[in-house]
Amino acid sequence: MSVYIELVLFNNFAVDILLEVCTLTAFGVRGGKARCILAALIGAVAGTAYAVVSEPWKIAIRGLLAPLMTVIFFKPKKGKFAHKIFELVVATVVFCAFTFLVGGATKGISYLLGVDVNGYAQLGLVAGALALLIICARAIARKRSHSGARVKKIYLCASGQKICCNALLDSGNLLVDDFSGLPVVIISDSLSENLCECPKEGFISVNSVSGNDTLPLIGLDGVEVDGVKLKALGALCSTPLKGYDVILQAGMF
Repeated sequence: MSVYIELVLFNNFAVDILLEVCTLTAFGVRGGKARCILAALIGAVAGTAYAVVSEPWKIAIRGLLAPLMTVIFFKPKKGKFAHKIFELVVATVVFCAFTFLVGGATKGISYLLGVDVNGYAQLGLVAGALALLIICARAIARKRSHSGARVKKIYLCASGQKICCNALLDSGNLLVDDFSGLPVVIISDSLSENLCECPKEGFISVNSVSGNDTLPLIGLDGVEVDGVKLKALGALCSTPLKGYDVILQAGMF
């Protein structure tokens, strides 16, 4: 059977896009379109050339391609340099795991059908369709998590202060402190200086569409919403929140 180089490039590119989307989804982060396309192009060219290059080049591709692609398409969260390096290493391992999973599935299908599916455009079409399906599912999930959300004025009561700020009423925030049972509001870094004297209450793990993080908890005198003062703890976010200062917990509204 004749195999056309453009077909192999297309299949490799589509599969690489799928692998990148799966890796980003596993970490709950979003990737830049340009970075993902660039990484997939490099992977497609290297994967196509692998069959014809000499052994030293094959060793280099096997050892360096996955880390290189991960560095390009995966952007670690803000933090210390060591944490970013660790996150990139973990992302590379996850990317390789998905690579072996998809590769094994492709070989299994080829064996069952008695043909090499790599030589048909259906492989790339199916991989591209799966990647698009995952992207659409993530977009719908993000839209639903913020449906009905709105911003309103509230007051944070802490250390004898009463701070007026914008709060997002988001039904996606279900954080509760395991020890006290109190709801947890997420506070933007822009308010951190005003709350530096608040008592420290430990840490809490937060999972969101932008990734996973561990945030420090502080004690608050209360959160005043629509004239009603409610008890709550605050989780200090290390990044600014676009358009608001606080994300209220769902049970508070």
